[in-house]
Amino acid sequence: MSPTGGSLADLRRRNLATLLSVIARRGPISRAELTQQLGLGSATVTGLTRELLRESLLAVAETSPDGPGRPREMLTVAREVCAWGLTVRTQAGLVAAARVNYQGEVLESREIPFDAGSAKAIDELARIVEDLTSPAALAGHPGRLIGVGVAVGGPVRTADGRVTSPTLPRLANKPLAHLLSAHSPVPVTVENDVNALALAQYLYGPARELRSFLTVTIGHGVGMAVVLREQLYHGLGDAAGEIDHVQVDPDGRPCSCGSTGCLHAYTSTHAMLSAAAESGVLTRTGSDDSDLDQLASLARDGDRRAASVFAAAGRRLGQVLSPVAAALAPEALIVSGEGVRHWDLLGDGFEQSLRAARLSAAVTLPVVVGEWDHLAWLRGAAACALHLPMSDNAPTS
Repeated sequence: MSPTGGSLADLRRRNLATLLSVIARRGPISRAELTQQLGLGSATVTGLTRELLRESLLAVAETSPDGPGRPREMLTVAREVCAWGLTVRTQAGLVAAARVNYQGEVLESREIPFDAGSAKAIDELARIVEDLTSPAALAGHPGRLIGVGVAVGGPVRTADGRVTSPTLPRLANKPLAHLLSAHSPVPVTVENDVNALALAQYLYGPARELRSFLTVTIGHGVGMAVVLREQLYHGLGDAAGEIDHVQVDPDGRPCSCGSTGCLHAYTSTHAMLSAAAESGVLTRTGSDDSDLDQLASLARDGDRRAASVFAAAGRRLGQVLSPVAAALAPEALIVSGEGVRHWDLLGDGFEQSLRAARLSAAVTLPVVVGEWDHLAWLRGAAACALHLPMSDNAPTS
């Protein structure tokens, strides 16, 4: 059936967004190459690129000879095209925001006070979005804003950006993408934070040349995103990748979720610090990153008990990911998150466990340890808005 009315406009919007993301990843690129990669007609690609050039979303990077006659234009996304990325930091009591372009460059960043536990949390978040996208806020700043991405922990329903995370009860079970878009001149996309990070890796990070990969984050918990054939896989109930509470030992450590032997009970920051206190490495059970840094320093200085805590955590992580890698056979596994700063202590145990079962895909799987900085989550949030067709969590009307 041919699309009509709103569906036709939606199809065009998605074609334009797809074109932008392909050019961002592959550019500079010619129209002929775009036609081949996208499977669209040459007239359609010419019309779409003409529109994007007219709107200053694309730029001609160079021209190259194409036999006799007119040289072909090589297209790239204009560096000024950008999106806001937002994350809610409940413990710090703020919303972090960054304006990011298609090259992954952070054009500006801000931290805005925000009480996620307030009864007016949604209204306050809407006000923040409205302020960031207002003409006054953008005046004097170079850039062409095309969207806002909000990244949150826990599952997010793809249809309307409905958050189900228990850590954000005031924002939960409401169509957050629709509510926030009503306060913005550009679409607002809401996505799980690890999925968002995978989008950033795909768009302007270590997965730019990959079609299928896993992103795993380690830190205060473990998260995973699955990208298959250049599509972010959300799964039933939009809960794909929720591996933090996979049971690794039915008779193991008690977990904060009420079960026993969960991956979280071995690999989270709190779990490793608890194990260190129990073994006498630390005199108390710490709870934050600085305590884990102290434990890592002891391990690097030769304390075998401290090193064993990291090795055990790495082994448990590899134990869970080995069958996942074997089942999905991705091109690579990208490890990211705050915990990668201690990968020199986690990595050996992880590699041994990942490949111990000798499952073919897990044995040969390349493991890429991504670079990390405090803006990585925000680049991910912005990527949700920059790559709408893959995220698909923005309202369409």
